[in-house]
This record gives sequence, C-alpha cells and structure tokens, in this order.
Amino acid sequence: SPSSSSSSPSSTGRSSIVSSALRIFGLIASLAFAIIFSYPQPDIDWEGTILPNANRYMQTTSSSSPLNGLVIAVTGSTSGIGLGLTRKLSELGASVLAIGRSSSKLDSLFGSDKNIKTVLADLNDLESVANASHYILKEYNHLDILVNNAGLHTGIPGFGDYP
Repeated sequence: SPSSSSSSPSSTGRSSIVSSALRIFGLIASLAFAIIFSYPQPDIDWEGTILPNANRYMQTTSSSSPLNGLVIAVTGSTSGIGLGLTRKLSELGASVLAIGRSSSKLDSLFGSDKNIKTVLADLNDLESVANASHYILKEYNHLDILVNNAGLHTGIPGFGDYP
C-alpha cells in the first residue's frame, strides 16, 4: 500500500500548473514594468508650475489652520475614512463639502460644524451628481481638492444591500 506521504498524480499535476502559472505571471509582470519604465516621461516644470502651486497652498495665516481658504470636497463622508478625513480637514481650517446620500446622516454628523457644508448626492445617480456639481459651482465657484472616497464593495453576498 502506498504511504501517506507520497503525492497523488493529481496533486503533482496541480502543483505543476500552479508553478507554470506563477512563472507566466512573473514574466507578464516583468514585461509590464519594462514597458512602463521605458516609456518616456514628460518633463516636469518644477520652477514654473509645481513649486509655485505648492507655495500657494502652503501660505497660511495661522499655523493652527494650515488649510484655511481651501475648498475641499469629500465623497463618502458619512462613515469610515471619509468621516475621519472630513472632520480632520475641518479642524485644519478647510471649507469642507461633505458629500453623501443620506441627508439625515449628513445633518446629524456635521450640522454644528461651521467649516463643513453638507451636499446630498448619490454617486450611482448621474442626475444627483449633476445637481450636486451645479450647487457646488454656484456656492463656491471652484474646488481646490476633490477626494473621491465613496465606494461600494460587492464581493460579499449581502454586503452593499441598502434598505
């Protein structure tokens, strides 16, 4: 009788397939990196564009409010990273547009913060997005920073199902 430590032909075949697949993946990844890094990159205008813009954003009136004067929109601001980011940006002096799809949640989370304005938008609905965009442009005329944080994960059955 064969010992329990010997490999069955099917497990040896699977091992060979996995090994081949890993080699092919490594070859494709190496080829992709070679193509990306050999592609000519545009010249960066540090003196004319990058540094002047960085200096403009770094000029502040107070060290406790380094983001004073900036208008920052954060999608997905009613939970998780978006919620924490919205609150921290407000603490640092930015005018923050908290974008979410639940007006009651937006109001309960940010109603008392003078630096945070709530914007109702469901990013799955283009009309809702257009209305939010028009509101932001009418009220603020520009955005300095947009944080696209809203997301939905559908890989787990039942996750992302909303009442």
